[in-house]
Order: sequence, then C-alpha cells, then structure tokens
Amino acid sequence: MVKCFIIFLSLLNILFGNELITQSKLFPYFLMYDKELKDKTIDNTINFLIVYDEFSKESAFKLKESIIKEHGFKINEYKLNTILAENLTIDDLKIATAIYIFDIDDKYVKIITNFAKKHKLITFANKSAMLKKDIVVALSIKKRVQPLINLKVLKSSNIKLSYKIFKVSKIYE
Repeated sequence: MVKCFIIFLSLLNILFGNELITQSKLFPYFLMYDKELKDKTIDNTINFLIVYDEFSKESAFKLKESIIKEHGFKINEYKLNTILAENLTIDDLKIATAIYIFDIDDKYVKIITNFAKKHKLITFANKSAMLKKDIVVALSIKKRVQPLINLKVLKSSNIKLSYKIFKVSKIYE
C-alpha cells in the first residue's frame, strides 16, 4: 500500500510539477507511521503547524489550502488542524503535533528543532537542504518521490517510526 502511494505521488509530481501539492499529500500521511502519534495529539487532533516568513507566506497559504483540499479536516481516525505561524510563539509550538518549516531564519529553525527533539515531534521541510539543520523529513523528488529521513535526528529525537516507512524512504546521513 505504501509503495502504491509513493508511485501515485511520483506520477502526480511529474504531471503537475508542484512540490507543495506533493508535500501536502505525503507529509500528513507520513505522520501515520509515528508509533506514538496518539500521545502527541490533543483531543485526537493532529495540529500540523506550518512555520513561514514573509518570503514564504504565499507558499505557506497554498500548502495549507492544498492540505485542506486533499485531507479536509480529518486523516484516518484523527481530526486534522492545519495552523499557519509567521510570528512563531512558544504557544504555537506547545500545541503542535508536527511542524513543517519553510526556509526561514536559522535562529528560528534552531528554536523549533530543539523544541521538536525534546517533544519527539516530526519536523518537515520544503527543501532537502534543510535536513542539515536538524529537520527530520524532506522529500527527494527525482524520477520518483521518496521521503528523505534524517536518521541522526530521528534517533536523537527518540521518534519511533513503523519500519514500513523505511521500505519506501531514502536515508539522509
């Protein structure tokens, strides 16, 4: 099932060439492979936080719109709440189940990734180059679409993923 999903995403990316659409489909589903997801939700709700800056504002809004279009307000048995945060506060982080980070100022990336590690939250990025900044997952979009997992950060964050996701992912080291 996971392989079919990845093949579908690869075809979608080839047809439309829009990474945001592909990310909006993949990243919320990726959370389903977090073995401790239930413990990270609030009232059975996934709070998917999207952090952006003034340069990525339009893309952030498009990503949120695409997530809602694809998933609505539910994914599997969980409610899905997509939250935009330009002026990030600690309160935004406290309610997050997962965090998507655009290429923002490094000092904010560091604050977010440190918080995420401490609370075992999966972080996603719009660019694979962000993996070197302690992001957990980005996408490798070449001939096929694959999640690119930063194993070092995954381990140091003590995030437990189902082994199934590793069958279709690439490892970033």
